[in-house]
Amino acid sequence: MASLLQERTRLRTARSLNSILSAMQVVTVVRLQKAKRRVAQVEAYLAPLKKILQGRIETDPSVRRKKQLIVLSSNRGLCGSFNSNLLARVEEFSRERPGLEFIAFGRRGFDYLRRRKFTVRLADEVVVDKVDFKRAEAQLTQTLDPTAEIYLAYNEATSVVSVKPHLVRFYPLPEELAGAVRLDETILEPGPERLSREIFEHFLAARFFQALLQSHLGELSARLLVLNSAVENSRDLITDLTLT
Repeated sequence: MASLLQERTRLRTARSLNSILSAMQVVTVVRLQKAKRRVAQVEAYLAPLKKILQGRIETDPSVRRKKQLIVLSSNRGLCGSFNSNLLARVEEFSRERPGLEFIAFGRRGFDYLRRRKFTVRLADEVVVDKVDFKRAEAQLTQTLDPTAEIYLAYNEATSVVSVKPHLVRFYPLPEELAGAVRLDETILEPGPERLSREIFEHFLAARFFQALLQSHLGELSARLLVLNSAVENSRDLITDLTLT
């Protein structure tokens, strides 16, 4: 049976842990609200670009032998099944396409794929934590292979308590633009071909930025669920250790 001194030590430890977890919880809530606003803003920004590009992007009909998958994961744990669900979907997709090359943004995805002997390179770690458009655009420019068929895998928070993995075609024609009908009332100057290509290149950067933001929002949502549970468990432990 534990002595009174041991019980007091355990109580102090539980209270200290509760204070740390509660502080992390508050910080995560603030960051989550900010991430939600940024996701909403970029979605509103992309809507008119999609309308302009509908039916205007022509791609090479020949089969692209080189296939790549960009994987957006987190750098750290303490976020439940955020990484495991996404990477399970990625591994399932790789079985359907032998010879797939991986480009990892985030340490967890890179380590997972490397341990399983996939062909993978780590593009960037910083951008998944500090999502910045300029950095995202620069990383995409370095990563994008115009001769490859490229897919994008990331998590999206459908609600505060639900994070689901998404895997979509990204290049040469993003999934959301495939099969779209051109809206003739949109007039482009100085010329539709040149301007459509320039807008398309900007759209790809903005779409990649959106995926990074959605992944970051999903990570924060998953981490908040874990912290909520941890704070509640620490409170229960404090209650059990407190003499009444």
